[in-house]
This record gives sequence, structure tokens and C-alpha cells, in this order.
Amino acid sequence: MNKKLFAKILGVAMIAVLAVVALNVAFAENDNSSTSAVKSKGGTLGWGEMKKLSDYDKEESKSGQAVIIRANGDFRVNGVTANSVNASSSLINVTFFNFTRDVNVSGAKIMGGGRAISLSDIQAGDKLNAAGNYNASTKVITVYEIQDITARTQNISEIQKRIQQLMDMINALKAKLGIQ
Repeated sequence: MNKKLFAKILGVAMIAVLAVVALNVAFAENDNSSTSAVKSKGGTLGWGEMKKLSDYDKEESKSGQAVIIRANGDFRVNGVTANSVNASSSLINVTFFNFTRDVNVSGAKIMGGGRAISLSDIQAGDKLNAAGNYNASTKVITVYEIQDITARTQNISEIQKRIQQLMDMINALKAKLGIQ
């Protein structure tokens, strides 16, 4: 096997292992419940108590935060918090699992509330989902798509408000016509 290719594969594998360790620590810090340890012949696997996959599903549904990283560097993150937005330089400062970073999002497709939005529509405190690629050799994060989940929630609230207004109008018309 080519030494450069082996080094790249080893680098991606190390990043994946570090991500798993970081996620384990992040989940463990917030978990006060008892979980059963994953056992091997020699006892636990060395990181203390390990969680079952179902435990991670429960944590994800509580926090809304999750990450998937593939060997080629493609990733998807859910539940990122936007801290600030600099639309003129296409930067978003985000926090994810207590890790804060400026991310360049130039060229990313940005959606919110079921429609395309601009970067300046994203506000501090908004929850975001994103997909992109991490290049291990250049250490560059490229974001392809961002979904502003907060905007989706706001859009749903606006629709519910409008539906209630229409229901009130229908009830007023029924009352005028004497229909019950």
C-alpha cells in the first residue's frame, strides 16, 4: 500500500476515533443516570462505563445535538447554536458540544422555514443543522448546506397563528348566519 494513502487513511481513522471519544465525553458529562457498562473479557473497554446505542438516541432527542462523520470527511451536524453572524465575510461563530469555532459558509445553501434564506437571516441563538466536508490534510471545513431549525419553528408558529385567525373568522361568520 502506498505510504501517503496509508497515512491519509490512518489520519481519518484517528479523527474518527477522537470524534467518538469526544462524543462519549460530551454525553457522559451531562449524564447522571446509571448506564450499564459494555463488557469485554477483560472487564470494561477502558473508557469507564460505555453507553448503548439506544442511550445515545435518548441523549440526541434531549439535546438535539448529533454528529455523523464519514471516513471521507463528509459530515452532518444537528443542533449547532449560532453565536454570531458576519454576513459580509460569510462567517458564523457556532458552538457545538461546548466547542466554539468560526466557520466560513461562503457558497453554502442556506434554508429556513422551508425556503431559501440569506446568511443575515440567521440570528444569535438560532439552532442549525449543517452538512459539509472536513479535509483532514488541509484542516479546512467546507459547509455545503445549512438549515436554520429556529426559522422552521418560527414559520410553524406563524402558520398556527394564521390558522387560528381563519378559524375565528369562520366562527364569526357562523354566528352571523346562525349556524352552529
